[in-house]
Amino acid sequence: MHLLNRSILYEELQERDISVLHRRKGLENDYLGYRYLTAETPEDPDILYICPFEEHLTAKKSAAVYCGPWAEEELPPDTDYFLCPDLSERALINLLEDIFGKYRRIEEQIRLAQTSAHPLFEICEAAADYFHAPCYFHDEHFFLRAYDRRINIDDNPAFVYSGQYKAYMQAQSILDEFKINPAFQRTFGKQGVQFWVDPFTENRCIYVNQYYMNRYLGRFIIELEVFTPGLSHAAEFFSSAMNSAISRELLSGTAGSDPIASLLKNFADNERITREMTAESALLAGWPSRGRFACAMIRFYQNQINKFMIYGICNSIRTILPGCRLYHRGNRIYLLINLEIGSLTPADVRMKLSEQIRESLLKAALSDTFRELSAFPKYMQQAVACLDYMIENSMTDWFCEYRQVAIPYWLRKGA
Repeated sequence: MHLLNRSILYEELQERDISVLHRRKGLENDYLGYRYLTAETPEDPDILYICPFEEHLTAKKSAAVYCGPWAEEELPPDTDYFLCPDLSERALINLLEDIFGKYRRIEEQIRLAQTSAHPLFEICEAAADYFHAPCYFHDEHFFLRAYDRRINIDDNPAFVYSGQYKAYMQAQSILDEFKINPAFQRTFGKQGVQFWVDPFTENRCIYVNQYYMNRYLGRFIIELEVFTPGLSHAAEFFSSAMNSAISRELLSGTAGSDPIASLLKNFADNERITREMTAESALLAGWPSRGRFACAMIRFYQNQINKFMIYGICNSIRTILPGCRLYHRGNRIYLLINLEIGSLTPADVRMKLSEQIRESLLKAALSDTFRELSAFPKYMQQAVACLDYMIENSMTDWFCEYRQVAIPYWLRKGA
């Protein structure tokens, strides 16, 4: 994919105050270069042709540029063309050399960025330079993966820094809107370049959702107030470069992952979890192997919740519950909580989760507290059993602790 195409060329000429008429008839091809059209030259749809006075472009999938005092009726009606009546032939050639050189340099900058140590950041910064607007990319869990590092991100109210995860994440106000605004929720299922106008605030932006093998990976956002065909193509170009970098991370296995969340995934997959695995994950996450922990399980009990809302809910829980690592699978969220981060008690966990689970139609269960991190599979089983008991018995509680149902649960199992 190339950056310069017919729409961008037309908008570029307009920005340079060139009087231009664009007759669009063919396909929206990308341009590899430009050359004179001669009778012997085969017409290539990826080439922009300069037509001397005696030559006319005939291929319906190609495009040409004419300069001088042409009348519209003299030009072939079935082809794409640009008519610049106020330019001489020499001025047109100099102009095209300048424009094509500019876009070749941007494409080379992106090629170099893709091989750098931080490709997402460098692509994002190149995009910010091109659009003259803030650009950023957040992953499916609303963690900020790339932004313009030359600007202080702390001044952007859309993001907050998480000391627990050592990363910026979407601000709670954005997540709250995501949960209550159906129009915003629908944007996460769309493919291609989209223009978003917030019906409440009138905020506007261009966004492109990122997918890999039908898996949603996040969103590239450009804070622009307008949307044109040229901006759409440019957004698609930068998004495609970013998607290539993300795909390479996934294929190479270098994509960052939370080691504690990996333990929870192993539990959800019914895989054996050894003491050594737990100790290594704790070391990577900066957690002690011995402390004060609890496990929790959250389940959606209605089917209106889609996977994109789950991402927002998970990030809200991360924000309100320090020391919490989680993993979601289907309609369940697995949580492992380091209670010593934030000096939490089970009552604190109940209080912090109560508003979240009521608003999002959730049920939550909490295990007993425990000291050895390696014992978490047993206590996660407590949370699972507690939640299953709540649902099987149609309990109306939003939140339940294992100690509340342990005796009736084991009596029923024993019977």
